[in-house]
Amino acid sequence: MSALKLNLHVASTADDLLNSRTRPCCCSSDIESLRGAFAEDGFLVFPDAIDLCVVSDLQSKLDDVLTDPLSSTQAERIDPLGLPPTATRKKGRVLQIINVHKSNRKFREIATSPELGRLVSKLAGWQQGARLAQDQVWAKPPGAPPLVFHRDSPYFMFEPDDVVTVWVAC
Repeated sequence: MSALKLNLHVASTADDLLNSRTRPCCCSSDIESLRGAFAEDGFLVFPDAIDLCVVSDLQSKLDDVLTDPLSSTQAERIDPLGLPPTATRKKGRVLQIINVHKSNRKFREIATSPELGRLVSKLAGWQQGARLAQDQVWAKPPGAPPLVFHRDSPYFMFEPDDVVTVWVAC
């Protein structure tokens, strides 16, 4: 089994995205520049962080998690109608799976990546490191209604209240 390799050496800030460019983030001056942009804009994009073969594998594994009845005992599922995943997908509803890392090794490799944790710590300015609070998958089938803009921070009751979320789009 080989460890997951992430490509976190190229990033884009909001300004970079507007100007169709990327920037390196491999030395401390690059990280400081990205950290300033992260503090200012609230986000960064790492366009090729995950190899396309891994993305394809994750998509396949997600299908397994959504359709395998044994997976439902390993991951908490939130579905307001109480429908099984296949029924939810057929109706075009968004499905949220919390702590999918408990159901699948590939998702666990990303959620618990030391490399990703170190980068988050550096960007947030945390000397003590980062800790995973939870992971989740949002499976949004074609035709499903949009997810509305919202803030999650009122639901986080952390002390101190500094939280960073990492989104992986596949």
